[in-house]
Amino acid sequence: MEGMKCNCGGIMKKDKVIFEGLIVDGFKCSECANISFTPEQTEEILKLKEFSKKTDTQRRIITLGHSLGMTIPKKLGKIGAKVGAKAKIKVLGKNTVQINFEEDKKK
Repeated sequence: MEGMKCNCGGIMKKDKVIFEGLIVDGFKCSECANISFTPEQTEEILKLKEFSKKTDTQRRIITLGHSLGMTIPKKLGKIGAKVGAKAKIKVLGKNTVQINFEEDKKK
């Protein structure tokens, strides 16, 4: 699909896109920003939506020594939240943070 022409005449390019509140792989038009997905990407989106519903939860912030912390559901291990994994935290807004899990490559 990458390199295909959009109906507007722009070129479809592989990109990370926000779809229904999820960050997923897709194809975005360089001109009109139209978004398209392959059947495989659509299947992954459906799986991710179902997983998101199952792990949607609220947690309380706790004190850990001189730091703040919280527990996270064990189910998030499926997306990289494992003991020893690094968690990169980025502030996105006044009340919003993004956490990316990366496996520790030293192991």
